[in-house]
Amino acid sequence: MTKFAIDWDALESLRSDVRAFAENSLTGFIDAIDQPTGLPEPAYRLLADAGYLGITLPPAYGGAGLSFAEYCVVLEEFSRISSAFALWVTMSSGPVQAAILKAGNKAQRQTLLPAVARGECRMAFALTEPDAGSDAAAIRTRAEPVAGGGWRINGRKHYITLGDVADWVLVIALTDPEKRARGGISAFLVPTTAPGFSIGRIEVTIGNEQIVELGFDDCLVSEEALIGGLGGGFAVAMDSLDEGRLGVAISCIGAASKALELMTDYARTRSTFGEPLAARQAVQWMIADSVVEIESCRALFEKALTRMAEGQPVTQLASMCKLAASEMVGRVTDRAMQVHGGAGLIRSGGVERLYRETRHYRVGEGASEVQRMIIARAALKG
Repeated sequence: MTKFAIDWDALESLRSDVRAFAENSLTGFIDAIDQPTGLPEPAYRLLADAGYLGITLPPAYGGAGLSFAEYCVVLEEFSRISSAFALWVTMSSGPVQAAILKAGNKAQRQTLLPAVARGECRMAFALTEPDAGSDAAAIRTRAEPVAGGGWRINGRKHYITLGDVADWVLVIALTDPEKRARGGISAFLVPTTAPGFSIGRIEVTIGNEQIVELGFDDCLVSEEALIGGLGGGFAVAMDSLDEGRLGVAISCIGAASKALELMTDYARTRSTFGEPLAARQAVQWMIADSVVEIESCRALFEKALTRMAEGQPVTQLASMCKLAASEMVGRVTDRAMQVHGGAGLIRSGGVERLYRETRHYRVGEGASEVQRMIIARAALKG
């Protein structure tokens, strides 16, 4: 991770601009995105035209060149509106783009990255398989060299976000089954027009996000599809985990902050038995607990962000942030639902959507149980 400077005042100025854009331009798409059909094309074009795709890419490739701290501000503010918008930002500035920047050849960088920033090229990351989720090293998808050059890929990937709309997919595959994670896994940049590539079953999550099964049946790609070197795929897959987990943490903080805002507004205005809900101790305690948990997660996140900016390792801290924030947002959105009572169960109320949209955060980027393993192992090592 490259060092970066943190100007907290500048971040707050950026936050003000991003929140204004999100509230004025994105809220009108909420009903449309809360459907099992993916992000509406007009919303995607709006993000592209406003410069929110590829925001961490260098200006030379059409990106905004934002630091990781600035990127996190965007994720937090977009997550207050909907996790779908944060997802599109992440998928245009995430592991695939990072891999191309770090290990891609000149032609790949100059051709693909500007297209990502313009919203003309969509990418997906294909690691998870039916028998390999948290245990990424257990993948079975195979890539074998073809006589005369190129690679033949066979296997299945599933639960792939944006797999049905991607133009390119970064595929993690076995190239040496004996070595596996110790040099036997490689990464391939596969165009979705490649012979043998197919889109299988499309599933819809609790938050109405589409996740897809991808098939590779004698899928042929060129020699140049290999990225990160032979045997470097596991490193490519693991390389962005710290940033990914911190991105999840700040997205959870953003969604929880919005849930708290809705909870407190409703408590002030809704009256029962002649008193507003805000006058009742039970409600006050739910609000108080939510405030404490959100701010505790924010403090932990800022500690990790500061260390990352200094170039220090943050793997344990990133897992702590991801675990704490993803569990926290579940409790806060649940309290918000409870304070709203029957109104909280209504689809048009907003709280119910936040409750559904944020549930996946306890699973993605390493489930809570995986984060506990990482944290405990680090602690036991001293």
